[in-house]
Amino acid sequence: RRLAIKDREPTEVEKEVVSIIDDHIKTTKKSVKSELSRMAVVQAKVMSIKEEDKVMQKVLLVYVSFNSLRVTQANILPLISAIEKKKGIPTFFTGKRTILSRWIKVHKSQKRPRNRTLTAVHDAILEDLLHPANITGRRMRVRGGKTLYRIFVSEESK
Repeated sequence: RRLAIKDREPTEVEKEVVSIIDDHIKTTKKSVKSELSRMAVVQAKVMSIKEEDKVMQKVLLVYVSFNSLRVTQANILPLISAIEKKKGIPTFFTGKRTILSRWIKVHKSQKRPRNRTLTAVHDAILEDLLHPANITGRRMRVRGGKTLYRIFVSEESK
């Protein structure tokens, strides 16, 4: 019920994350329980952060359906703490978004929505990953073919 996966079997990580979320929902208040019952997990991955070809840390990235993203973000801190307590790795939630190609159109007068562009989707994912915090500034520097993004986060949410 909580997994919104089509065309494939859920992985062990996805099953485990959904069971942790279900256990957390059972122990919450009725008002929060009704909100979180609409939450749908689309995908869950364990990713490793690398620095100079060394694995520095593993993180859990949970994709929720875009329709249930606001409900998830409203209750994100208890969900993250529940998952991190059981799994022992840092956890992030983001919405499952769609990037549309510039060139594929059904009709030539068709316009691509701004929120489906590559840049808009990447910016939205970054905001999802930093959710309780607010992004106050962005700087981009291109040096020798490599792009470095510097993101400034609000002081009160650090």
